[in-house]
Amino acid sequence: ECAAVLGLSEKLEFHPGKVAGRGNMFKVDQALRIVKTTNVRCDKTNEWIFEKIEAVVNKCNKRAYKFNITGLTEELQLIRYGPGSHYVWHKDFGGGPNSRRKLSIAIQLTDPSGYEGGDLEIWSGGPRPFAAPKEQGTMSIFPSFQLHRVLPVTSGIRYALVGWVNGPPFK
Repeated sequence: ECAAVLGLSEKLEFHPGKVAGRGNMFKVDQALRIVKTTNVRCDKTNEWIFEKIEAVVNKCNKRAYKFNITGLTEELQLIRYGPGSHYVWHKDFGGGPNSRRKLSIAIQLTDPSGYEGGDLEIWSGGPRPFAAPKEQGTMSIFPSFQLHRVLPVTSGIRYALVGWVNGPPFK
């Protein structure tokens, strides 16, 4: 399945990754994020990806978070991290279109032997951040309001598929 998702990278055009700025404008800011991204739409070819992710997320949410969610209502992002690529501490939740994000997902598509660095770290309030598993096919699911980052890739290429599960605003 990871190979099938990675196969999409050959058919899609990558662009510099953007970050949210003032007034819900998105901009390239390499001090905060250096990656290449492309969007993956839910169409007949890719529908199976969305269905598999939603099935896992629904089970996880039912057991752990119990958030009121509606599903993956945004396109997924296929992200390519090359040497020097990173993303500083940030949240996926905010104002405007990001205010309905409840859960963030990150799927490790690359075999960890294909790159060095690039750890996904999630801050859970302890003395150290949690380092997400790097095994190929691992899906990390966490609240979108939780701080997280991707450390710089030092060699090789890391691919990840990320997305956001939305729902009504938190009360």
